[in-house]
Amino acid sequence: MSAFREYLNLVRKGKLFQVIYHVTRKCNARCVSCFSWKRSSIDTPELSLAEVERITHSMPDFPWLLLSGGEPFLREDLPAVVSLFYKNSAVRHVTLPTNALMPDRIRSMTRELCASAREATVNLVISIDGLGSEHDRLRGCPGNFEALRETWEKVAELRQSLPNLSVKFHTVLSNQNYLHFDEIRDFVGGLKPDLHTFDFLRGTPADSSLTLPPEEKLPELSRKIKAVLRHYGGYERLRKHHSLLKTVYEAVVEDYYDQFLKVLREKRQIVPCVADRMTLVLGASGEVSLCEMLEPFASFRDFDYDFASLWDCEAGVRARSQVTAGRCYCYHPCYQTINVLFRPSAVARALFKRMARL
Repeated sequence: MSAFREYLNLVRKGKLFQVIYHVTRKCNARCVSCFSWKRSSIDTPELSLAEVERITHSMPDFPWLLLSGGEPFLREDLPAVVSLFYKNSAVRHVTLPTNALMPDRIRSMTRELCASAREATVNLVISIDGLGSEHDRLRGCPGNFEALRETWEKVAELRQSLPNLSVKFHTVLSNQNYLHFDEIRDFVGGLKPDLHTFDFLRGTPADSSLTLPPEEKLPELSRKIKAVLRHYGGYERLRKHHSLLKTVYEAVVEDYYDQFLKVLREKRQIVPCVADRMTLVLGASGEVSLCEMLEPFASFRDFDYDFASLWDCEAGVRARSQVTAGRCYCYHPCYQTINVLFRPSAVARALFKRMARL
């Protein structure tokens, strides 16, 4: 019942739930599927730790922080950044993706940030898009696959001493690797991580030859992805996880893959998007947008690091109204799963569909 009460409270308030923070534009890989590659040429100074502290003090509390980049572990003060959000913004779940190119550094920083946010789930996400040299090619970095294996060995053992750490793998599917789905799934399964998730290529990739897998293959791939999620039990293995999403995650994500196919066909918001009030993207230099698929509408630096002034500015109101009116659409899973999660009717539908399959 506690998860249900928490859920009703979040739905009723409709306030900020998730922030994606691009902690740095720096990256030591050249992934062909990267949709943020254009940002790497921006030379505006990145937010300092002092600036991040001011931002976290001004923001309302929110539970869900997703870090991105660039490669997050290239930021020297990454544990301190996480600590600020944990202490000042009441963050209780941190997702931290990595290209796994720096095994020792990743292990050391992961240990430090888990210790500084003891009551938060730290979900370390290792990217894997192929096996051996094929992974290296897709990540634009020779030796990446071997570094990935070493990183896994170093962080997997940390779970024994860090009860708030979970480690999962994540694969981006495109026309260049979808035929290798089974071998990637089986390799990762042999390692016994906490979870293995899949995403479909989105945005404008660095390599223009990359596209989604053939349309006729998408339903089959969606079914395979759902089977993998059931195998791992959704987020059941993730310790200290947000209780609501842990309870309904599997049903919500399965529903997302159904919505994904509809969005592609109909090119519209299938479930009304909550990015107009519950999500925020913070860029490396303080720029702000409602979604990673939308352009920034303002910068914290232009509003003296005050969230309320930025959120209520003319450009912010206009950006939110565009989302509310359904003038954008995407299949970005970080938003579509939340769209389902915070629409009670959509959650009920997802749960009913799941029960009907059992």
